[in-house]
Amino acid sequence: MLRRHPAPATLITCAAGTLPPLHRRVLAPHIADCPACRDGIRLGEALGGALLEAAPPAALAAEALSRALARLDDGASEPIAARAPLPDPDPLATWTRGRRWRPLAVGIRLLPLVPRDATGTRLDLIRVAPGVALPQHDHRDRETTYVLAGAFVDLTGEYHAGDVAEGDAGLDHRPRAVAGGDCVCLIATTGGLRPRSLLARLLRPIFGL
Repeated sequence: MLRRHPAPATLITCAAGTLPPLHRRVLAPHIADCPACRDGIRLGEALGGALLEAAPPAALAAEALSRALARLDDGASEPIAARAPLPDPDPLATWTRGRRWRPLAVGIRLLPLVPRDATGTRLDLIRVAPGVALPQHDHRDRETTYVLAGAFVDLTGEYHAGDVAEGDAGLDHRPRAVAGGDCVCLIATTGGLRPRSLLARLLRPIFGL
């Protein structure tokens, strides 16, 4: 059962296409399994369409049509997550196939997926053994987490497989995996982390966190 969902404002930005692409990728598997969140995105799309219809006409740039057609041709236009894909029968295997986990500390491993893009966002998988906590840290910007397996708890609550956790700049926390198996999360992080412990500060430049 899904307990934790993206905030309504996040669904609106997803529908509007203003949410950074890697954060949208983190949300996609949750939205694929969650009819309520799909309805939220459809509502955002409908509101956006109504606002466009009510807006006064504006002249387009001369090259607007050719640029739009080029984006369609080169596949750069990513479909909105509301077009729910079929649920992946083994999402963890899909993400890890052909990649290697890197040990960060005892009981913590990282699998980098996408380096920082033009928005300053990176995409990673993290695996944490039961009872192990990440080093205390805060954030410079948005973080979106999707729990693929297991569960974790922090000051904002407890999150289980299928749940989404969101954080903004200034969130200062120390997530800890709960008992029952490794906690595996897909995480998009914009702007990097500010670690509190000496060990985390030493590891940060090595892994680009």
